[in-house]
Amino acid sequence: MTLTNTQTRLLFDVRLFLDSDPLRRIPISEITQHFDLSRDKLMRGFKELFGITVYDYQIQIAMHHAKILLQKGENIKNVSAELGYSTRGSFTRAFFHALGKTPSSIRDEISSQ
Repeated sequence: MTLTNTQTRLLFDVRLFLDSDPLRRIPISEITQHFDLSRDKLMRGFKELFGITVYDYQIQIAMHHAKILLQKGENIKNVSAELGYSTRGSFTRAFFHALGKTPSSIRDEISSQ
């Protein structure tokens, strides 16, 4: 896929926009409308430029935010709820998939220091 310089700058702006609110899963339709990009340019261009899908990027930044909260001593159940997960188990699976560790292992690392 060929991206113009303008489209490339817009995709970097999209990434900054996503970074600004790591807890919110922003719908693709909202992103395309806000940045005046086609769905195809957003989806394919983002993956090409950053090596990750828009959806996976949003999960990744949310889990990095969760990790920070856990390192500060936040309760796993509260962090899970803050990120919008209905169960601790679904949060734990997503966290492990994104970061390769469980939330409890992050908490345990802190308590052993």
